[in-house]
Amino acid sequence: MIYGWNGILPDGTNIFEGLNVEHVIPSDELSFHSAINSLELDAHLMPLSTHPVSEFRGAGLIMEMNLLHVPAIASLIPPANMVITHGETGWLVANNPSEWKRTIDGILDNPPQLLVVQQRSAMQSMENDYSHESNIIALASVYGIV
Repeated sequence: MIYGWNGILPDGTNIFEGLNVEHVIPSDELSFHSAINSLELDAHLMPLSTHPVSEFRGAGLIMEMNLLHVPAIASLIPPANMVITHGETGWLVANNPSEWKRTIDGILDNPPQLLVVQQRSAMQSMENDYSHESNIIALASVYGIV
């Protein structure tokens, strides 16, 4: 199941061609988390380009989805490669369709590994991204204390 992005690259290539996927249209921001939970997604795809919006929103979205046990399959660029440990808390993929297909096929062929990554990604976000310690450090840096 694909939530949101339809898999069409700027050059018109559909990276989902030949895969058995269902596309679900996104909901509004207020119902985002409940929609994600109700879909019971295994992972989420984040094909990113080097762009300020990707850099700003990417890491936050990865952390939010991790808390919902939905690890990212993301482009091998910042911010994804700063937040994801490949094969442990998500997957990092070169920006070409054949690599995306190979990675997705590998994940679908190994359900036990998917479960391990789902658990690790959630634990990483809780321990590193949303812990009291990380929030104190972030707040201190905003005020120039650190």
